[in-house]
Amino acid sequence: ELARLRQRHPEASLRPERQASRPVAELALDDWRRLLDAARAAWRDGGRERVRDLVRDRKRVAGKYFRTNSVDGWLDLLGDALERGEPLIVWSIEDGQRDKVERFRASFVEGQAKPGVDLPRIDLLDAMDELLAEEERLESELEGVSIGLARRFADEALDQERDLLRESGRATHDGIVDELYRALQGEGGEALAEALRGEFGAALIDEFQDTDARQYGIFQRVFAGARPAPPLLLIGDPKQAIYSFRGADVFAYLKAKRDAGEAVCSLAVNRRSGPMLVGALNRLYAQADTPFGPEIDYERVEAADDKRDLFGRAAPDGGSVAPGAALELVFVERDNPRSPAPAEARVAARVAAHVAELLARGRLENEPIEPKEVAVLCRTNRQVSAVFEALAARGIGASVRGPQSVAGSEEAAELECVLAALAEPGRAAFVRAALSTRLLGLDAAGLLALDQDEAGWTRWVEAFANAGRRWTECGVLAGAGALFDRTGVRRRLLAGFGGDRAAANLDHLLELCHEAERRERLAPAALLRWLGELRAGLLEEPAEDHRLRLDRESGAVQVGTVHGAKGLEYDVVYVPWAWQPSGGPRADRWWIYHDPGEERRAVLDLGGPERETVQPLAAAEREQEDARLLYVALTRARQRCSVFCAPVGGPFARLLVGEPQRLENALAGLAADSGGAIEVVRDWPGDVAPAAARGHASDTADWRAREPGRPAAVGERTSSFSGLVHGAPEAADPRDLDSASSEDEPLPAESERIPLAELPGGARTGTALHEVFERLDLDAADPESVRSVLDRSLERHGLGGLGEALRSSLGRAVLDALDAPLAGDGGPRLRDLPAPARASELEFWLAARPAAGIEPATLAEVFESHGDPRRVRSYAAHARGLGFARLRGFLRGFVDLVFEHEGRWYVLDYKSNRLGERFSDYAPERLWNEMCARHYVLQYHLYALALHRLLRLRLPGYDYATHFGGAYYLFLRGMAPDRPGHGVYFDCPPAGLMEALDAAVGREGA
Repeated sequence: ELARLRQRHPEASLRPERQASRPVAELALDDWRRLLDAARAAWRDGGRERVRDLVRDRKRVAGKYFRTNSVDGWLDLLGDALERGEPLIVWSIEDGQRDKVERFRASFVEGQAKPGVDLPRIDLLDAMDELLAEEERLESELEGVSIGLARRFADEALDQERDLLRESGRATHDGIVDELYRALQGEGGEALAEALRGEFGAALIDEFQDTDARQYGIFQRVFAGARPAPPLLLIGDPKQAIYSFRGADVFAYLKAKRDAGEAVCSLAVNRRSGPMLVGALNRLYAQADTPFGPEIDYERVEAADDKRDLFGRAAPDGGSVAPGAALELVFVERDNPRSPAPAEARVAARVAAHVAELLARGRLENEPIEPKEVAVLCRTNRQVSAVFEALAARGIGASVRGPQSVAGSEEAAELECVLAALAEPGRAAFVRAALSTRLLGLDAAGLLALDQDEAGWTRWVEAFANAGRRWTECGVLAGAGALFDRTGVRRRLLAGFGGDRAAANLDHLLELCHEAERRERLAPAALLRWLGELRAGLLEEPAEDHRLRLDRESGAVQVGTVHGAKGLEYDVVYVPWAWQPSGGPRADRWWIYHDPGEERRAVLDLGGPERETVQPLAAAEREQEDARLLYVALTRARQRCSVFCAPVGGPFARLLVGEPQRLENALAGLAADSGGAIEVVRDWPGDVAPAAARGHASDTADWRAREPGRPAAVGERTSSFSGLVHGAPEAADPRDLDSASSEDEPLPAESERIPLAELPGGARTGTALHEVFERLDLDAADPESVRSVLDRSLERHGLGGLGEALRSSLGRAVLDALDAPLAGDGGPRLRDLPAPARASELEFWLAARPAAGIEPATLAEVFESHGDPRRVRSYAAHARGLGFARLRGFLRGFVDLVFEHEGRWYVLDYKSNRLGERFSDYAPERLWNEMCARHYVLQYHLYALALHRLLRLRLPGYDYATHFGGAYYLFLRGMAPDRPGHGVYFDCPPAGLMEALDAAVGREGA
């Protein structure tokens, strides 16, 4: 991140300038070690007990910061940190608990004393006061070290990049600009400027609002530095300066405007939009004195004479068409009182509803609006994805927009990265960079794993080397194709969001590379330089060859980011997230801001205590760019723009009122004075008929894929329980997902209702609860630790909207499951299982290699011949109905919990299935139907077989009858300590069945 900032802003000064006076290794830790020893001694001398008794004494110490049921856990954290003795001890504690431990110091405890109470001196609290004060001093010194290292890195990264490019004979656009700027400022600069003036008698630069200080410095030196000065025309709209993240600097444009003095002209005619929309935007921006900051004005414009208002809306019966407002302001209700911002998925769904209604009733010149005439412009790529999926859910085709040239696509950058590794596979940095691309798909964990896997790394290097040799011998298509075919690049791209576009771009780029290679007879190194120059825009090639090719969704609604839509126009535009502000600079480690005391020169702030004084400057710059981004979005429309507004302090609210609480009233006033050009919508439109997808989905409505008459032959493969149950040749995830519900039998009226009756079912709930039990320390869980883990899991799996009452019930249910006996006659509890005797999420690969393969009938015969006649034998009919293809290879899976208790080993699985709303639905005798219907009987027998094989290999003297305990399935909704056995299914398969299953699956190990 720091390297990118420095690369984009090489002219920025670095602040603060202070650097560490010595390396980290030389920091004085003697005082810290002495104070740590003192704190340890006080702890061991009964300090814990004395502190515990004091802070829990409500007659002497207030309980606000020392909750009685939490103090012991916090003291445990402190004791562990003191014993570890890692500098600094507060850094060795989890972030969320660090402030709790820091409360155990004399100065803090004294601040919590009840009025009139003198607290006793406790050695541990005094020692912690001194130790933590010393750690704060060391933290300050370490911050200086960090800033010094960041400053050194920022400087050296820029120099090293220049050296590497020079050594490899390559250049980038930014590098060329930087070299030219420095040459013009250095010795011989005037001669160079004179030569350039002789070559170019005038200069006209469009889109100059996206310039930077170096580019302006170049043209100022060449053209403004001569007398008489050659013509220099700088054309730009500072209201559309939205590319600061790429290094663009609107303050450079504003300096150029000041330098021009009186020679400034403005365009007063809008040649894109209809008169009503132009008037609506004039009315909107008249609300604010300085909507874009103090140096950029909004000047009223008029529509061109040849523009007309074309938008209308048909009556519900499809009859007469009435003119429609040009600017629609949709007031978005908040999701909950604690968060004014509506949820992303909800906004996307409502946008899709609006688009559906528009396609059903909207008209342009009395003709139905086509999907390709509509665009949805978002702030982020994640929002683009959400809208794309919401439109698809309504049968409305959507196309994700990218850059206009394939050379500017993400795939172009990634292909260059991969080809660089093919050209030089011996350079580890090139290979790692290629592996991290979306094309090859390794994430940070995968790259880190290669550090410890020499054989795996060697295989990758050999793959790149082999593909590189094929490139040299047969051309780039053969070389890149060999690597891409081997690694499944096309399958990976098509499986992801926007995969059609990515695959089309990759094919297009490879074709361009092949044509250049053939036309100019380029060797690999030369072709790589050509691709770099293509991406930098340095080639004089036919632009038409590089335009993005249409993907299969070319006639669909256009969905993209505001940044990607700059320069484009559409008949109808939706701006769903106009209310959303950018993330403030406070959360960033490094900032770029412009110092008003130095003519708005760019500054790269590296941190330190002084940054609080410049934080408002950086925040104001981001707010101003938000306002410019909103302007760009609103002005993409020709006829109609629909803007979603929410009571959030983002760009739209700041434009109108400054205070989000007054937004709704401001919208009403704006519409009332607009003469019908602006309308405010509060109620959401209802669902519309499938005709909303007209012109796209209906084109293929009559086509249907032919279904195969028999399954295709398969070789060795890997499957899972989910793959067997759903008939899939390879399950995407070998973990099974819990079901939302099952059919209920009539309930006895007197049965007590379960606490989780209102908890939604489905895969997300099941995954979240599985994660809770996986992450909990089962034998030490308390209400606070359960709630902490639970909240994080709910947020992570999209269930953060659950109310407090349901969260509390969930927390109690988790504790109930831990305390409930696993058998009706008592038996162990989850809480009784110590950590050394259990393993969570135990992965297994079960060899399944009988000569003829495994089929549903194979499993059915095992259960029919060897199962318990009362229950398991009846499952055979269910097993026979499975639809998976013949399997030979491996079965992969994860057992939720494997544990040992009193010399026997067990498998255990958590289930969140909804079997009903009363405890009677979870009685032991009621669970069998669910076990059969969901094929859990097969699942636990496979788990048992995996554990049986493992114990046979690892446990000396293993005997199934002696050492294997059985399988537990816990239906968590129905468990309670006072209802032993409820929600618990248990079975121990007979030895004969297990031996038969082992033989049927194949005995080639586990």
